[in-house]
Amino acid sequence: MYEHLDASASVAMDLSDDERAERMLIDRFILHERLNPIFKHVEFLRFSPRKIRASGLVVYGPPGSGKSMLAAAIRRRYPQLPATEGLPATSPILYIGMTGAKEAKQIYERILESLGIPDLYVGSRRERMTLKVCRQAQVKLLMLDEIQDVLSSTDRQMKNALETIRLLMNELSLPVIALGTGMAQQAMSQDPHLNARFAYRELPTWSQGVYLDRFLGTLERLLPLKSPSNLAAPETTRLLVEMSVGILDDIVKLVTHAGAYAIETGAERITHDCIKMASLGPPNASVRRAIRAAAEAAERSAKDKPQVP
Repeated sequence: MYEHLDASASVAMDLSDDERAERMLIDRFILHERLNPIFKHVEFLRFSPRKIRASGLVVYGPPGSGKSMLAAAIRRRYPQLPATEGLPATSPILYIGMTGAKEAKQIYERILESLGIPDLYVGSRRERMTLKVCRQAQVKLLMLDEIQDVLSSTDRQMKNALETIRLLMNELSLPVIALGTGMAQQAMSQDPHLNARFAYRELPTWSQGVYLDRFLGTLERLLPLKSPSNLAAPETTRLLVEMSVGILDDIVKLVTHAGAYAIETGAERITHDCIKMASLGPPNASVRRAIRAAAEAAERSAKDKPQVP
C-alpha cells in the first residue's frame, strides 16, 4: 500500500498520528556514498595485522557534518562486551572524548572508565594499568572524539596529551581514529611524529547534486508519511541547501521536523511550507504524547499528595 516507504516505515503507518510524528525525531544513520571510503579505512585499520608503527585516520568537518553519528555507527558495528568479575570489558573499539582531557592522567582515566575499571591508580601505575587493561580487553582501535580540543590547553598540556596518544599507539601497536572540526589538522600537526602516521578525510558540506538526491531519497523512505514527498526535486533540494547552508545535521533536522508538521497539518507529505515551518521552530506534534504523559503524571501526583488541613 505504501510502496514509497521502506518496510520499517510502512509498519509504522499503523500507529496514531502522534506516534508517527514522534518517530520523526528518531536518530537515523544513513551510510551514504561519502562515508563509504571512511568506513573502508576504518575496517582496514581495525583488521590489519598489528604493526610496530601503528597508523591512524583523522576525520574532520564543520559542526553538524555527521561526525557524532559516524562515531556511533562505528561503535554499533563493533560493540563492547560488558566487564565481568575480575575481567575488563572486551572492547574492539575504545571510544573516549578529548574535551577537557588536557593531561595524560585524564586520558588514562577515561580509558579505564570506558573499560569498567575504577580509578584507583596514580602516576606511572595508572599508565601501566591502562596498557595492561587495553591488552586484556583486546582493544583493536582507539577512537578519540573532539581532538581539536587539545588546542585549548597550554603548550605543555598539549604536548603531554599528544605524546600520550603516541605512547598508546607505540606500546599497544594500536591504530587511532581521531574526530574533530577543521582545527583537527592543526591539533595533530603539533606533534610531527604523530601527524606523519595519520591520513586525513573530510566530511564536507553538501550542495545540490546526485549525492544529496540519493541521500534524501533514502531518508524519505524512512519517514512514515502517507504520500511521497519527492525530496530530490531540484526546487526542494535548493531550498534545503539554502536553509541549512549545506550542513548535514541541519538538512536532516529540517526534513524530519517538516515530516512532523506534515502529519500535524494533514498534508502527509513534506511540502515547502512544511520545511519553512520547520525552519521557524520545532514541531510540538513530535513530543505531544510526552507532554500529555507528563501532565497526567503531575495530575496524579497532585491527587495522591496528602492535603494539609
